[in-house]
Amino acid sequence: MIKVIFKTTLRMIIILIILIVTSFCVLSFGFPQHMATFTEKSGYYSLAVKYAALRYEYTDDVGDLARCVEDAILSGDDDYIVEYCAKFVNHKKFDEVCAKKDEKLSTGEYSQYTLSYKNYIYGKYAVSLAKNGKRQKAIEAAIKCNGNVSFATGNPVATLAIWAAKNDVKTAELVLAEIINITPQAEQIEYYNAVKLVTQQACNN
Repeated sequence: MIKVIFKTTLRMIIILIILIVTSFCVLSFGFPQHMATFTEKSGYYSLAVKYAALRYEYTDDVGDLARCVEDAILSGDDDYIVEYCAKFVNHKKFDEVCAKKDEKLSTGEYSQYTLSYKNYIYGKYAVSLAKNGKRQKAIEAAIKCNGNVSFATGNPVATLAIWAAKNDVKTAELVLAEIINITPQAEQIEYYNAVKLVTQQACNN
């Protein structure tokens, strides 16, 4: 009798495990967007990136790619950031997404937030490239976004310079070589000089 009860219980446990695994697989591969939302709310951004990426594979929608990038940034994983930012900034609709994001931010609770979405993405991308040892590519990405005739608050060149000043002298030297070739707007001179000074001090130490 005990053996029968044990076998029955074991079968039920096995069936339950199979059902759970099957359900998980169905949700993961059938509804990755919902799994991405669940893992985001749970704070598991490294996992959320993979679900968002799977969703992007299904839809090829730039909005899903933007979600991959945002989750990658929140995860703090430089490999993920580099991988998905590279795809995002080279997407034909990247500027369109940035404009929509900025418009949304300008009318929401972050309306006083001056950092543009494009600068935010490029700043994270550049720093992650530098962290991965791709210093020259990091500089190129930052300059590509910022250009040489502007130095807005939080631009990717400044973001990379500030990070480099604290963490990587070699990158700081490369950034400084580019900063001195940038001509800021009149209202940006004070910020420009402050970032340049911090970078110079890091290079001289």
